[in-house]
Amino acid sequence: MRMIYMVLMIVVSISGYPLEGNMDRAAVLTKVLAQVPKCTGDLETINDVVEVKEHEQDFTVIIRQDCEPKHGEGPQMRTTYTYAVTPHSDVRLVEKKNGF
Repeated sequence: MRMIYMVLMIVVSISGYPLEGNMDRAAVLTKVLAQVPKCTGDLETINDVVEVKEHEQDFTVIIRQDCEPKHGEGPQMRTTYTYAVTPHSDVRLVEKKNGF
């Protein structure tokens, strides 16, 4: 029995122990922001985190994205993305709204 325990400890130390159940806001935001598409053309992408809701098992993140010319002139397009993040770090787009 002790040998099995030692082998298990070695395997866990080599492969690492997944901490998926202990997601924090920073990790969730990093995963979500990596999924938000960039603005097309010659427009600059400005992402703003509107809201992060932590539920019992998952997170809901709302991102407002403004696409505007690199020289200013204000936003040319605004899109609001709502993402759900599961305890297993799966990021899923729930809703996409275009407009101001």
